[in-house]
Amino acid sequence: MNFANGQHVDTSDVISLCDDMFQVIDMVPDVIIGIAEGGIMPAKILADKFNCTITYMPIKRKYSRLKHNIFVRAFAKYIDKYYQKYHTIRRMTEILNKSSSRNIPANSNGTKYNATTKILIVDDFASSGHTLDMCRRYLLQNGAEYDNIKSAVLIYDINKYEVQSKPDYYLNNTIWLCFPWSSNSPHYNDYLKWKILNQVK
Repeated sequence: MNFANGQHVDTSDVISLCDDMFQVIDMVPDVIIGIAEGGIMPAKILADKFNCTITYMPIKRKYSRLKHNIFVRAFAKYIDKYYQKYHTIRRMTEILNKSSSRNIPANSNGTKYNATTKILIVDDFASSGHTLDMCRRYLLQNGAEYDNIKSAVLIYDINKYEVQSKPDYYLNNTIWLCFPWSSNSPHYNDYLKWKILNQVK
């Protein structure tokens, strides 16, 4: 599918993207782990397609709410209007992501894995790969085998100075999309309805 940079995509668009992602993934996972919040919908759709177990892993970012703050984004858009070439919103998010501390809650899911379990980590977007790397390290500490852990994201921004963990599968590395689970998305309520319909908490 073709999207404009910065486009707000709805739940039907995400379903189509996940259909494309399913064709790209060349493994058959035993478990899919969705990074909450961004990986919840893609993980659920892919788990249904692979008919495998799904679990969610909340990774909290210290400044995650700030980058979605309406006043912060309004200021960034104002700056963008006059300085398009600086891509203020994108850079602002990158800076906040880079400076944010991440942590996996102690009671994340409590699951223990074995060396033969094939695991697919799913998220919406990756840039530096810090979140994917943290999730991978958590799985390794809980019995998973390194070679059996793969990751998939819908959008991968390779224009980073420091890449900690590159996803194994991704659809696009040239655009930035606003997904319906973003609190500033006009499709946010539709996303909440999708969660209820699919019994996702």
